[in-house]
Amino acid sequence: MKKVVKLLCKMLVAALMLMVAGVFVMWFLFFRINTVEQVFEESVWESQGNRNALILYQKSRFSLTQNTVTCMAEALQKEGYSVVANHPRHDLQYEIQDYDLVILCSPVYGGTVSQPLLDYASSHDFSGRKVVVVITGEDLSTDAEIRMVTEVVSGTDDVNGLKTDRADDAFRQRFLSMITE
Repeated sequence: MKKVVKLLCKMLVAALMLMVAGVFVMWFLFFRINTVEQVFEESVWESQGNRNALILYQKSRFSLTQNTVTCMAEALQKEGYSVVANHPRHDLQYEIQDYDLVILCSPVYGGTVSQPLLDYASSHDFSGRKVVVVITGEDLSTDAEIRMVTEVVSGTDDVNGLKTDRADDAFRQRFLSMITE
């Protein structure tokens, strides 16, 4: 009987160690994505219109943020905007003043937004630009993540934000109504 109890204790300790290791691996994989600058990956949607939009976004582990960026870019293109999308990096050469609209988009992991996006936003002047902050994730109950970004945007009072958990027609309509206000 003592051998069985001893064996069960060893198995329990091993299972706990595996769980701790699993939590650490998940933390590393999911939370690290919002702290590291991603590679230069420019996408362009051309338009015959005379307005320009810049979308800076941090990729999410899954495809929600990327799908949201595509949804916004295609909607803007139909509204006459030429759109450039890329990841926020310290070495980007975009001039904010070349864009009528700047969209800052981030997933949420661990209750926080992309650090590279915050760094980029806090180091640029958005004077005279309309800025929209878009936060992707499952928790739509709070606007705290929107405020994290809007608080570091300087030079403009024209800053709005929205959160979404899907890139669908309802989101597209909310987004378009926000940029046409």
